[in-house]
Amino acid sequence: MRLTLGISGLFVVGLVLAGCPGEDSSFNAPAGGTDSGSTGTGGSSGGSTAIATLIAPATGGTQAGTAGAGGSEPLAGTGGTVASSKPEVIADSGAPADASPATGGVDWNTPFVALHADDFRIEVAGKTFLGKTADASLHSDPGTPNQYTTFEREWTENGVPMSLYIYFEGNGTNWWASEIRIYDGTPNGDWLASTSQAFRSPLGQAFTGDLDLTFPGPNPGRLVMQGLRLQAFITPQACLDNTSRAPYVVEVLYPTIEMTTSPNTGFGAAVRLRDANCAPVADDSAFLYVWNADNTAILSVSADGASAGLEGLAIGVTTLRVTAQRRSDGVVVAQGTMLVTITAPKSTY
Repeated sequence: MRLTLGISGLFVVGLVLAGCPGEDSSFNAPAGGTDSGSTGTGGSSGGSTAIATLIAPATGGTQAGTAGAGGSEPLAGTGGTVASSKPEVIADSGAPADASPATGGVDWNTPFVALHADDFRIEVAGKTFLGKTADASLHSDPGTPNQYTTFEREWTENGVPMSLYIYFEGNGTNWWASEIRIYDGTPNGDWLASTSQAFRSPLGQAFTGDLDLTFPGPNPGRLVMQGLRLQAFITPQACLDNTSRAPYVVEVLYPTIEMTTSPNTGFGAAVRLRDANCAPVADDSAFLYVWNADNTAILSVSADGASAGLEGLAIGVTTLRVTAQRRSDGVVVAQGTMLVTITAPKSTY
């Protein structure tokens, strides 16, 4: 992987691939979407070179949050710089990231990643994908706070499957995208991928800029995101709501859950306990987690500490509640809720 850094007032970054799934209009206060559980990185290696032009403001905003502790939401317009892993290589074409007409913007938010682009499109196999179809799904792997998470959008458009996966990493001070993947526009949906340290920015702060990423190969692909505001490891809503500075809050990893009544499927709900500064409680052995469903006739819950296995018993909607209690005296220190929707299994015929 190589990054190239231009210095004529703009940062221009070149990315090289090393081979290799509810929309909300709010960026500063993203809402939780549905999630079908943590997903693997799956898919076959692209095996081709991917090149990008990434243009960002030459100056970044100030750090909006506290590293490692969640921090506050960024102010609009702030952004970090893009660091180069090979600063001695200089390249600046002087050309804009993209001169094509805008095709429409997107606001795609999960509880862990917020992505806004004034212009979003994927061009591959002679087709243009905008990602706004009714069957689109959006979710993130909660991962590890300030260390790992994902952004995963999947949909069908132009009669074929399409996906945008972005894998994020952090080191307690900064965050970046370590890999970006799209499908190649074929009916079977093979991967095109790029690895880099794109969008590098301080924790608690959004990256702003434009992306024009090209994936050469048998079916060349292109990802364009203009007017991009992107932030990973966003502050949990429970921390934003903790205006009274309570000693603990419960971060709900899957605020909205959708599952079916199929006896062969289930869902793993999970929470994290955080302190008054929004830092994850590293050792929560002093606390007991109690899980309950409002309607036990439609939802069965099997608790296992900070996680719980769910089974849909009947079609309906219910609230799943969890409380964190001190083991020493049973006092409830924090609580959280999840909305669970149970539907009939989809027919495979």
